[in-house]
Amino acid sequence: MENTPSASDMDEAPGVVQGQDAKVNTDYRRGKRFKKLARILGSTAVQQSMQRFLKHTLGVVACLLLAHIGMFVLMFIQLNAQE
Repeated sequence: MENTPSASDMDEAPGVVQGQDAKVNTDYRRGKRFKKLARILGSTAVQQSMQRFLKHTLGVVACLLLAHIGMFVLMFIQLNAQE
């Protein structure tokens, strides 16, 4: 027969933090992750990449807007020519 831990043994496992300590530990780890992420996202290389992405996105949106306006004008001309 295998020696499997019972539910009470699992509740008292080492390294498992419970109660208020768990909240503080979780907030500490969350803070560390946030600081690391903020440092990475604040770097010059990432900022340049984000600016380039923004410019390309705005360019694509402008092209789509021009294409839609062009198609609207073309359809409007075609419909008026039928009358």
